[in-house]
Amino acid sequence: MAFDESEMGLEEYAKHASVKGTCMTVEKSYFRLTQAPDPSEVRPEPVLIEALKMLESKWNNKKVEYKYIDD
Repeated sequence: MAFDESEMGLEEYAKHASVKGTCMTVEKSYFRLTQAPDPSEVRPEPVLIEALKMLESKWNNKKVEYKYIDD
C-alpha cells in the first residue's frame, strides 16, 4: 500500500511507518513529537533498555528526585 506522508497527520503516519532509531544517547530529555520522527533522534530498543536500567538504578539508590525520572 502506497501512502503520501505529506497528506496525513502524525497518528495516521504512525500506522503506516516504523522508524529504526539510530540515537545512541542513553540519557536524554523527553520531547513530544509534532512531526514524523527523525531516526537520529530515536533510540533503538537496546539503548532504551539500557536507559531504563540506568534510571531504575538512580531511583533505587536515591540519587535523583521524581522530577528527574519524569523527564
